[in-house]
Amino acid sequence: MFEPFPFFLISDKNPKDGLFIKQPGFCIKHFKDKTERIFFDHIILVRGWHISPSGFSCYVDENKVIFGIRIIGRFDREKTKRKLQVTDFNPILTEDHFYSILNEFNIVSRLNEHVEFNNQTIHEIRKLNQTIKSNSEFAQEKITNREGIENIENHVKRIFSASSLITTRLNIVDLNQNPELLGEKSDIGIYNKFYKAARCLESHEKRVAINLHGESHKTINSYRHFEILPVVLLENAVKYSPPDQVITVIFSEQADELEISIESIGPFVLPEERELIFLKSIRGSHALKTNEKGSGIGLYFAKLICDQHSIIISAESNISRSFDYNNVKYAPFTLILRFVW
Repeated sequence: MFEPFPFFLISDKNPKDGLFIKQPGFCIKHFKDKTERIFFDHIILVRGWHISPSGFSCYVDENKVIFGIRIIGRFDREKTKRKLQVTDFNPILTEDHFYSILNEFNIVSRLNEHVEFNNQTIHEIRKLNQTIKSNSEFAQEKITNREGIENIENHVKRIFSASSLITTRLNIVDLNQNPELLGEKSDIGIYNKFYKAARCLESHEKRVAINLHGESHKTINSYRHFEILPVVLLENAVKYSPPDQVITVIFSEQADELEISIESIGPFVLPEERELIFLKSIRGSHALKTNEKGSGIGLYFAKLICDQHSIIISAESNISRSFDYNNVKYAPFTLILRFVW
């Protein structure tokens, strides 16, 4: 990440130097002191300016905390004077100067983020395209040899799944580049979109089953990219699930409400992380310990789509039924969607 000031990501709380200002020696030495730790735990969800117990300015952004700097009117001059060493480069800045520097670095960071996102998407599309190619070749061979229709059907399912996921990837690219370009709305059947997403993902190599319980005839007047939502949520559940597990999607419909619960097994999510995992580039601390590659954008896009359609999304993780798998703590994980008409 291109950051000008000392910072840590809310997801890992691992302090790093900025490119313009590095961490003061006092902050490096005392970052994990009890008083400082309690302070940072308290402010991470309160965006804006704060003054740390040691007197330095702190700024909470969407997914990170900037600390160890001095902003006029936002720091304790006497406290910081006693804590800074001769070797510390820690100029006093105005708020305008701070925001100006931050914005310049954010432009570079966003450009880099887009490049990484597009590179990852291209890699995923190539992998899906290879799935289509290999299964097409297998199906053609079986047709030529007049083998059983059931064998051919499995390959056709994988081709359909990969093709649908490529479409989803391209729609996500559009949404990432133009989140405000919403287009026109139309009525979409909610259950049908989840059913289609489940069928697309059922042939995944992890052999994870996706079962739908209950039903719903509700429709939602939505933008075209709403159909990304079921795929992203179910794919996230499949991605982090151990092999041979079952993902259950439960539909509970009332007169003017619909609740959809997606129940799976995944890395345990700490209580303080259950809102943070919907922020961009944030993954839970236990998810980071898995071998699954990820950029922390799946649930971010899910939350973005939910907000655009007035859908409430939340997460639960049950520590009482946790267990260790490959040195990672796993537990039942539930994503809940609430629709109100």
